Amino acid sequence: MINNGFEKELLKKQHELRSEIELKERVLESLQNEIGEKREALVNVSRLIEYEDGDGGEKVSTVIGPLNWAAICRENGLIVGGDSAHRVVLKNDPILHSRWPHYCTYEKKGFPLK
Repeated sequence: MINNGFEKELLKKQHELRSEIELKERVLESLQNEIGEKREALVNVSRLIEYEDGDGGEKVSTVIGPLNWAAICRENGLIVGGDSAHRVVLKNDPILHSRWPHYCTYEKKGFPLK
């Protein structure tokens, strides 16, 4: 039980710090997601440039912007059903999955830009 004002102030400060940390973590997570989307868009545009230049030997997705896993599934004959398209690519074709630089929320790791 708290008997003096000093302990009350400490508890108040502790609560404030926890609240600030939670807020900053939410902001950081949002920024990380935004950065990931921008990186994915950059990779997609770069791949389209390679394809247009004739340097891309592989089939290139026509998706521009953040990765569209459903489109990737359609282009590669993978059936999504009720599952997440990202998870379908990961489970059924890990090589295809790793070919797309992104932060994977399922594996909790990033795939570097090539």
